[in-house]
Amino acid sequence: MALLKGQIWHTKMNLGEIETRWGSELIMANWINYPLDGIGGPSDNRWGFGLIPFHLLIPLADGEIEPFAAFSVGALYLNDRLPAYDGASINYLLDGGLGLNIPLPSNRTLQFGYKYQHLSNGNSRSENPGIDSHVFFLNLLFSP
Repeated sequence: MALLKGQIWHTKMNLGEIETRWGSELIMANWINYPLDGIGGPSDNRWGFGLIPFHLLIPLADGEIEPFAAFSVGALYLNDRLPAYDGASINYLLDGGLGLNIPLPSNRTLQFGYKYQHLSNGNSRSENPGIDSHVFFLNLLFSP
């Protein structure tokens, strides 16, 4: 799976003494290549776009380099059903993970980490293959 996303942070919220950030992501392009038999046989491709309206970032410690936990919920619209016969074009994304924010000059931040991601149609069709992925990410954040 490959994603091209844009992200915006909306607000900061306090959970006790922890200042969390809430944002959204627009998935401008998405590509999925998956095995038709779910194991490793012949594969098929899907492309699409989506929206992650809820993205929560929770700092785990203060300091120059900031470790964080992140969780998000969203949806993908694909050009064809996944899987091809009894699946759905609209699928849901859930993920959670850990990462580091490293400040850079000129109000930029390098962000990298790991997340576990689940994609499925939420049992809205008779076939719900579900794709679970281990994702390593690298982001460059720009601040005004």
